[in-house]
This record gives sequence, structure tokens and C-alpha cells, in this order.
Amino acid sequence: MHDYQKRETEYISIDHLRLDPQNPRLPTELSREAEDEILRWMVLHGSVTDIMRSIGEQGYFTGEPLLVVKINELSYTVVEGNRRLAALKLLHDPELTEIKHGSIAAIVNDAHEFPTEVPCIVYDHRDEILDYLGFRHVTGIKSWGPLAKARYLQDLSQSSMYSQVDEGQKYRKLAKSIGSRVDYVKRLLSGLKLYEQIRQHDFYNIANLDETKISFSLITTALGQPNIVRFLGLEKAQDLDQSKLNAKHLEELTRWMFEKKDGRTRLGESRHFGELNQVVGEEIALKEFRSGRTLSEALVFTGAPAESFRNLLESAKGNLQVSQDQLYLVRGGLRHSDRVLLEDIRFLAEDVEAALVKRLRRESIGESQQNFE
Repeated sequence: MHDYQKRETEYISIDHLRLDPQNPRLPTELSREAEDEILRWMVLHGSVTDIMRSIGEQGYFTGEPLLVVKINELSYTVVEGNRRLAALKLLHDPELTEIKHGSIAAIVNDAHEFPTEVPCIVYDHRDEILDYLGFRHVTGIKSWGPLAKARYLQDLSQSSMYSQVDEGQKYRKLAKSIGSRVDYVKRLLSGLKLYEQIRQHDFYNIANLDETKISFSLITTALGQPNIVRFLGLEKAQDLDQSKLNAKHLEELTRWMFEKKDGRTRLGESRHFGELNQVVGEEIALKEFRSGRTLSEALVFTGAPAESFRNLLESAKGNLQVSQDQLYLVRGGLRHSDRVLLEDIRFLAEDVEAALVKRLRRESIGESQQNFE
């Protein structure tokens, strides 16, 4: 049984309740002390209008009290239940935000219930609620996204509950508090450190990339690839000491994961991390990828030179085979330059063949001399 189930419920006016500026879901850039900005963000990203409809139709469900911290006799910060509080405030005053004004006004017009007081459980300190937040939002049915989880774990590790706990015990205790493994906790916290580096560099000015659009899970997934971890200058995925972090490589990786050209990133889908892991582990392949080759093209260079050469030939043959198979579908639009391109390919193939024959002959002679000796 969690502590909140043992405490008495108090009914508090929504006028005395404040949104939590330390909510792990809020973006760092938000002016967290400005309640109107928090409310605006929640309307945009927190499905607040859906909660408004539910409360406006059925009233407030007393079985889910808000968890609050007392600031003074007439003021409380809501640590758990911020979306519900936002919905309650907007039901009473839809002018609190200009976002989705028409939708909010329509919900208020159709509402039958306008609760003025709601059940709350009052705590003296925020730290007392953190354990419950982990149960509810990290492993529970109302799970936060990976970035919010990482921020929560960071807040929890810096709370008074952990002030006297040594480093080794700290991560075991954090993992136990959310019913997970130590390596998962450390990977989230390590990913959060990388994320903060990216954020502090303004997301490297990548178009349309900010805190609301970045996929934090891609960062933590990248940390599951050993070659990528070494590429970043880290010793292991759970490395919380990032003093040797290669800042240039972090920028490269960020661009490969998030910068789009023609609607696609260099990485493509997250399932291609295995291929990227192979490419960054081979100097030649990495050089080719940096030069502009696609990930699949650069992957060819991850084998031994002879194997890479063979893979390139197979790839060229495959492309020509597909071209041949597709030719019958073409109805108009063909150019003389298409034939010229094929002639160039034929001449190039002949040159490669001639060079290969010379190399085979030379290597054959070399082997004969060795056998003779």
C-alpha cells in the first residue's frame, strides 16, 4: 500500500492550487514559473481538452485525489494531477489561454459539471511524493515518455532521500523504486546527459528540431550499440562520466538521427541502428558514409577489402537486374542520355574486369614463385 492511501483527503478550492513548475514532462526552455505558459503547453501536448470533456460531463472522480505540497495557508503546488488541474481551471475560465480557444469554449458550453473544490492529499515536502510518481508514471499504467522518466530519475537521485546513499547503492535503489534494472536506469541517465548537451547547443540548429519534436528514445537506443558508444568517446552505454565525450561525434550522430533531407534522415528508421553501429566501427566505411554514401552503401565497406569489393559488384549487378525487370513498365520518357549512361557502365565494367584479370594473373604468378621457392 502506498503512502497516499493512508493519508486523509482534504477538499481544496482550485483557486488555491498551482501547476507544478518542476513537472518532469515540461520542456526545459519553458518559463516554468509562468503558470499561463505551463497551461498553454499542457493544452497543446497534454490532452487537456479530453479531460475537460470528461470532468464537464461526469464531474471529478473522487477516487483520484491530487497530490499537493503546501506552500502556505492559501497556496498548494500540485505535484501529481497537473493535467486534471489544468482542465478544472479552464472549465471555469476558458480565457486563461488563447490556444484551442474555440474547442475549449465549446466544451465549456456543453459542460454540466464545474467542480470548485477537489480532493487532495497534502504533503509537507515534494520528496515525499516522488516515490509514488515512479510507481505511477515510470512503471505504471499512466507511463511517461522516456525523457520524462529520465528527468524523474534524475530528480529522485538528487532528492533528500538519496543524499546519504553512496553511488553504487543509489542506482540499485533507483532501479528497485521503479521495478527495473540498474543498467536501464543508468542508460536513461546517460542518455539524459547526452540530450542536455544537444539541447545546450540549440539542437545544432537542425530545422524543425526542438524539445517537443526530438525522440529521446533514439538517443537511448543508440547507447545500446557498442561501436556507437565508443564513437562518442564513452566506455559503456551506462557511462555517467562523460568527461571524455567527443562533442564533434555527438553532433554528427545527432544530425544522422534527426536532420532530414527530402523527408528522411541519414539513419532512416531506428531498426537501422545495427547497420550504423557496424559502419562507425570501420574507419573506411565511416569515411564513405561521411562522404555522402547511404548507410546501406557504406555498409558494404565494413568487410575485408576483397569482401567489400565483391559486395559492391553484387550490388551493381542487382541494380542492373532490377533496371532490366522494370524496363517493360516504362511508357515514354526515355532519353538518349539513358543509353549513354548504359554505355558508360559497360565501359566501366570492362575496365574493372581488365584490372581484375591483371591482378589475378599477378597474384597467380606470385603464388607460383612462392611454391617454387
